[in-house]
Amino acid sequence: MRRHCPALRSARPALALLLALGGCTSAGSESAGSAPTRSAPSTQGAAPSPTSAPGGRRVDPSAVRVGSKRSVLDALDDLDAPEPLDALPEAPVRRPEEMVGAVAAPATLDAAAPPHGCVAITRAPTRALAEGGPASLASTLSGFVVAGYVSGAGGESVSVVRLSPSSPTTPIATLALGAASPTPRLVPPALAALDDGRVMVAATDARGEVRAGVLGVSAPSMRPALASIGRGADLRFSPAIAPLRGGAAAIAWTDGSGTPMRVRMAVVRFDGRVTATHDLTPESLGASAPVATRVADVPEFVFLDARGGLSPVVRVALDEEGAPRPPAIERPLSTVSEPARLAAANLGARRFVAYTAIGRAATSAIGVVELGGTAPPVPLVPGEGYGSLHLAAVSAPAAAIFGLTRPRAGLAPTERFHASAEVRLVDDAGPGPALAVGNPDEPVSHLALARADEGTVGVAVTSASGVSVSWLRCADRGEIASAAPRAPVVPRAPAARR
Repeated sequence: MRRHCPALRSARPALALLLALGGCTSAGSESAGSAPTRSAPSTQGAAPSPTSAPGGRRVDPSAVRVGSKRSVLDALDDLDAPEPLDALPEAPVRRPEEMVGAVAAPATLDAAAPPHGCVAITRAPTRALAEGGPASLASTLSGFVVAGYVSGAGGESVSVVRLSPSSPTTPIATLALGAASPTPRLVPPALAALDDGRVMVAATDARGEVRAGVLGVSAPSMRPALASIGRGADLRFSPAIAPLRGGAAAIAWTDGSGTPMRVRMAVVRFDGRVTATHDLTPESLGASAPVATRVADVPEFVFLDARGGLSPVVRVALDEEGAPRPPAIERPLSTVSEPARLAAANLGARRFVAYTAIGRAATSAIGVVELGGTAPPVPLVPGEGYGSLHLAAVSAPAAAIFGLTRPRAGLAPTERFHASAEVRLVDDAGPGPALAVGNPDEPVSHLALARADEGTVGVAVTSASGVSVSWLRCADRGEIASAAPRAPVVPRAPAARR
C-alpha cells in the first residue's frame, strides 16, 4: 500500500520557492505588474541574516549540510520542515538590456575571466552542426565532441563531430536510428568522455528504445553502430551516462511506459554487452529526469520524483562495478515545471542541483539548491517570461558552472517564445554574474556545457540555424574562492517530527 506523506501538501516550502524564483509581493514591495526590486530581508525571527561576500553577494551563515542515512519513507515524513522565508539569498541578475557588453563575441584569446564569472576567448563561436535538433557536448583528450539528432529523408540519426577553439569541425560518425521521432526533439542524446580518450553515446529512437555505443575521437569511425540496451524510454528526457572503471559505463533513462515513471539503469560494456540492469526508483516513489555526476570519484545519478506539490530529489551512488547503493532522499523541490529539467554539478564535496520551475504568474524560472543543506533555493533565472527552459552544468575545481536559457521578459504567453543563453558560476560566495553567449537576436532552444582539464569551457547552443559552440574561460580554479572563504556554519536544531 502506498504511504502518503502529508508534507507533500504543505504550502510553506512552495511559498518559499515562489518568493525566490518569482519575487512574490509582500507588504511594502512592488505590485505584481511592476518591475521587481530588491528589498532588505526582514530582521525579525531567529534566522541569522546573510553576511556579505565579495561582489555584493551574500552567504547564509545558517546553512548546514546534513547526511542522509534514514530510510526513504522516514525522509519523506520530514519534508514538511519549514524553510526560512526571511533570509532568502538574492543572486545578481543581468537584465537582457544589460547584457550588450557581455555577449561572448568578440573577445581576445588572452582575455582574463572576471571575478566569479566567465569571458569569451574567441572572436566568434564555432559552427558544429548546420542543422539538427538539440546537441550534447563533451571534452576529450583530442578536443571537444558534439552529438546531436538530425532528421532527413532516410529517417533520424545522431551526428557526431569533433572541434576545438583552434581547429575546424571534423565529422566523426553518423549513427542511424531509423524512423524519425513523431514529435520534435526537445532534449539531446547523452554523451560522455571515457578515460581511454573515446566517447560513449546513448540515444533514444522513435519507439523509445535506448541505444548506446563507443566511438573513437581522433579519426572518423568506419562502421559506427549503436546497440540496444533498454526499452520504454520517455522521449522528453535524455539518457544519462556515468562512466565506470574497467571498460564499462552505467546508463540511466526515464521509463515512461507505466505509471508512475521510473528510472532504469543498465551496466554496458564498451563492446555493447549489457551485464546488469537495475531499477533505481525508490519504494513508493516515481522517478524521472536522471543526470549523472561524480563526487569524490564516485559516480552518481540524481533524479526527481516529480509531483504537483513537493518533488523529492533522489541521489543514487554506484560502486565500482555499477551496482547501485541505497537511494538517498536529499530534499524536496516545489513548483517544478512539467516536464522537469535537472542539471547537477559539485563544488568539492558540495552537491548543487539546478532545475526548471514555475515562477510568479506561471512564468518560467530556474533555481539552484545545494543538496544536503537547509538553505532555500536561489534563483538563477527569475520568473520573467514564458516558455520551456533548458539548463546544463559542469563541475570545475572551485566552482559549479551552469548554462541556462532565459526567456525574454515582457512577452505575453501568446507571443512567440524567445530565449537567450547565458552562463553563470556558483562558487563559495554564491552565484556570479551572467555572461550571455550566442546571438541574442536568435531564439535558443537548447544548450550544453563541457570543460577541458586545462580550463577551456565550451557552450553548445542550439538554434534554428544549427548548433554552434562558444569558447569561454571562467574564474573556476580557486584564485577567487580562496580570497572569499565561506562564513562560519551555524548549526540549527533539527525540525521536530510530526
